[in-house]
Amino acid sequence: MRKLLLLPLLMFSLHSFGGWEMMLCDSVDEKGNCKNKSENFTFSENLNVTVLLSNASGLQTEKIYFEISLLDTTTYAEELISTEETKTQSASLYTAHSIHFTKRGHYVIKARDQYKDYITSREVEVK
Repeated sequence: MRKLLLLPLLMFSLHSFGGWEMMLCDSVDEKGNCKNKSENFTFSENLNVTVLLSNASGLQTEKIYFEISLLDTTTYAEELISTEETKTQSASLYTAHSIHFTKRGHYVIKARDQYKDYITSREVEVK
């Protein structure tokens, strides 16, 4: 009986985290395509990196929270720099959010849903 109850829960958890993709780029066109996709950017005072978060099954959330943390590459310790929020529509297949970096470093960007549950993450180097 316990196995029967666990199976639907397992299937739900796999579905809710599957299919996510996060890309970093200079900009996003009107069709949701990432322009100049990269994980390395050159620092300047007006450096804005666009985060493109997509899911072929739909975003399934009304908000996305992006947590930007500075990552120490020797200890892997994360220092939270900021949390930014963008409103979405559940049926949308993607959302784009611009992040302004104020200094060089190795960063990790984590995406969370409206309940602040983890979705996915991506590392980025600002040289």
